[in-house]
Amino acid sequence: MMMTLFVLLLILIELSFVAALPFGFSAAPLVFLVLIYVLQRHNNHSALAWMVFYGFTLDYFHLSVAFPETLNYLFAAIVAYFVARHMFSQHSFYGVLACASVSYCTIIIAQLLGLTLQWVSNPILVHWADYFDFVFWRYVMMVVLLFFVYPFGKRIHLWLKHSFLQLRT
Repeated sequence: MMMTLFVLLLILIELSFVAALPFGFSAAPLVFLVLIYVLQRHNNHSALAWMVFYGFTLDYFHLSVAFPETLNYLFAAIVAYFVARHMFSQHSFYGVLACASVSYCTIIIAQLLGLTLQWVSNPILVHWADYFDFVFWRYVMMVVLLFFVYPFGKRIHLWLKHSFLQLRT
């Protein structure tokens, strides 16, 4: 229940508040980064399903870069699971950063495949310079955001746990 409310709140914040910020800041992948953090650091596998749900939300509201964002985030979730489980340590900042980077590169590759298919059918619809500009700033903001989220992650987790436990009593 706590994870559900937290992720829905993050999606709401990213799609309303963060998206309204000036370009660069609006590219911050808040939901994606927090879900990778939860998967990598706390070994919570429900983050994988929430990642796919986030892709579905982007598709539902037509906020996707390349049409099937649900599939893009599904591929990223699968890669994140294997990378988090078999490649990188869950106890370090660099493990979370590497897992997020590899998962984000998976999304980029999947989006590039979708955009290439769009470009083949109608080249005027695809603006490659805008896409690569967005991808660059999204990655930069992901790294910057991780510098702020990672040190306070344990405190945020304890605060949320404490807050939601107080709501139940």
